[in-house]
Amino acid sequence: MPRLTTSVLVSIALVLGLVACSPPTTQTPPVDTAVHTDASAPPDGAVDVVIPDGVIGTAELTSAPDGCVLTPGAVGTITWDLPDSRPGLLAVDTGARFGAGGATASADGAPLSYRAVADDTLNDIAERFGITDDDLGFLNPLTSRQLQAGDDLNLQVALRGGASVSPPWA
Repeated sequence: MPRLTTSVLVSIALVLGLVACSPPTTQTPPVDTAVHTDASAPPDGAVDVVIPDGVIGTAELTSAPDGCVLTPGAVGTITWDLPDSRPGLLAVDTGARFGAGGATASADGAPLSYRAVADDTLNDIAERFGITDDDLGFLNPLTSRQLQAGDDLNLQVALRGGASVSPPWA
């Protein structure tokens, strides 16, 4: 019986320790950024993350509240600023052909997306839009190289992250 009582008391103490975190303070102490960057932090509290090729992101960090067992040292948001890895990548529709006979959705004359039909190949689709197979793979991070009829392929760098386009067949 004493072992059960000890287990219950330890469990209660652990739960109280986890839920008894102090609320965030209204005044946030500064975060030491010396170990995270080679440059000193700008006065606005932003921290540049420096890598050999340049700055790719800015983090705004605040100290986490004290008193919690599982609290991280700091919390914040990272804003990424990655350089364009494929400058000038622009798909131009040269017209339907065997192996690339599907429909495109366009805006202001620029193709936005392509819907594959039976017998389409990635190589022929890339050729139709004047880009390489590698460019098509960059625009559409595919888990499989198997193209199926009805698959929608992105043709715009700006839409690579999953922004949706209303296709003409919808």
